[in-house]
Formats: sequence, C-alpha cells, structure tokens
Amino acid sequence: MEQIQTSPQKAAAKSFDENEMLLRIRAALKSMRNQKIPFIGPFRRANGQIVIATGKFVLTGNELIELMERGRLDATGIEALVGVLNGHKNR
Repeated sequence: MEQIQTSPQKAAAKSFDENEMLLRIRAALKSMRNQKIPFIGPFRRANGQIVIATGKFVLTGNELIELMERGRLDATGIEALVGVLNGHKNR
C-alpha cells in the first residue's frame, strides 16, 4: 500500500466527489489526532480504497466518514463499529 500525499495540484485533478471524500477523510483524521487516537496512514489499496490502521483495526475512508457524521469518531465508536462488522452486539 502506498501512503497518500494530497496537494492542491493533485486535488484539482481529481473529480469533485473524490476531492470531497478526501477532504472529509482529512477532517476525520484531524479529529482523531486531536483526540490522540493513534493511527497509521492513510493508505490507498490497489483497488483505490483508502484505509487507515488504528490499533488492531483497519478502517476504510467511508467508515471514518460515517463515524464522523454520526458523532461517533472516538475510540468507543471505532470499537463498536468493528464489533458490529465482526458480528458482535453493538455496545
């Protein structure tokens, strides 16, 4: 996986939807930094999907955006999402 580096020049070349998604992911990552939630990435998989690793979890960019929009982008919200994805009850 390659680490993503976005610049204004690269962002201008992307479609509006992808640019909006990258801005939302950047905002989510800033929120995680402010909360001191450790993570590595973001990375882009070969299929184009953006992912980050936090603790023992790997989250997609879409999952980060969803957590942020629901006001659940914190350690508890991340653990609850991973639990649901793994088939466990939501806390």
